[in-house]
Amino acid sequence: MAKNNKKVAVVVEGTRFDSITSAAKYLGVVPAQVWSAAHGSGRLKDLAIKFEHPEQSQALSLAKGYKPKKAKNDKRNCPVICETLNRKFKTITAAAKHAHVNEWTMGLKMQTAGQFVDKEGNVYKRLKPMNTNKVYTNTGDTMQKEVKKHSKAIPVVAEPKVSGIALAKQILKGKAIDYIQNNNFDVAKELLDIVEQIKE
Repeated sequence: MAKNNKKVAVVVEGTRFDSITSAAKYLGVVPAQVWSAAHGSGRLKDLAIKFEHPEQSQALSLAKGYKPKKAKNDKRNCPVICETLNRKFKTITAAAKHAHVNEWTMGLKMQTAGQFVDKEGNVYKRLKPMNTNKVYTNTGDTMQKEVKKHSKAIPVVAEPKVSGIALAKQILKGKAIDYIQNNNFDVAKELLDIVEQIKE
């Protein structure tokens, strides 16, 4: 039997969409939910939804006694779309390999934050929700820190001895620089004010 690749137009609250996929993107759901609502209840997210041509809602799958096979809903067979590159990956594993990140972390971030953004700024979204009852914390849509490979140890050259006050000033200045690099200017200013008040 030949596959029918013809797009099926969907109407959501009077607005026409060329395909089930475009309607799903607008509603922020997976295409299967649009298909199911148009075939069944006619409502999704409290909005009226139907196929543009009513005869398309008469599906074999609605026949009495039909039981669809339950697809495994895990990270390995969940398709992912990269909106930035307009590219679809069959699995989270494939998407994570492309993004050079851990697949579990990527899948979790797409679930909790709604998307994952790699270090190049590419946006990835999962097309199936995670099949779990656990509630995970949203830690944002990017990697919090990168694990860096250890480099060879560099020998430390002994520095000339300094007085305790001078050493304290050096430490405070170093801490102030750290706060400046992390955009915490108020704390950095307080530390530098303290340095100025210390007398040798």
